[in-house]
Amino acid sequence: YMVEGKPSKDYRNLRSLMFSEPDHYHKLMQTLTNSIISYVNQQIESGVDAIQIFDTNAAFLSREMFEKNSLPYLKQIIDKVNKFDIPCILFVKGGGYWLDLLKHSGANVLGVDWTISLKEARIKVGDSVALQGNLDPKILLEEDSVIKESVLKILSEFKDFPGYIFNLGHGITPDINPDKVKVLVEAIREAGS
Repeated sequence: YMVEGKPSKDYRNLRSLMFSEPDHYHKLMQTLTNSIISYVNQQIESGVDAIQIFDTNAAFLSREMFEKNSLPYLKQIIDKVNKFDIPCILFVKGGGYWLDLLKHSGANVLGVDWTISLKEARIKVGDSVALQGNLDPKILLEEDSVIKESVLKILSEFKDFPGYIFNLGHGITPDINPDKVKVLVEAIREAGS
């Protein structure tokens, strides 16, 4: 938003900066990374149990551009978190097909969205990291029975795999009725008992 000046559908100006003025782009990213590291350090000192890092706009980049222009900064943040020996979760929206890169990020857990199946994600990362995700949050707009069925499907696929954290494949949007979240949580608890 610093470069675009407003929300954007394609982050055209930021992507242009990567190509036309890479030194400025990298200076901006390093400044932001240092600021995030400072913030994360304060969170850790305040007693958080885990840190989750989000890159929700990576899908606007090609694999090569992500590897060059985002991943190094994510790794810097993760490296700092790892020095405190608390779990670090990395979520890259749309990054399911880059899991071969992300599994080497240093994160303990990789969050995945609904664009990749958990089974395929597990094949890509093996046992190198835990997985978190990937229920499409829009399922919470459906009937209770659809929510429960979706939860059971995901949990049944991963019942024999250690290192799985049930989660949505992205955040809850304002159009979601909080009662549907309750249905989701109850379905998870019932499946676990």
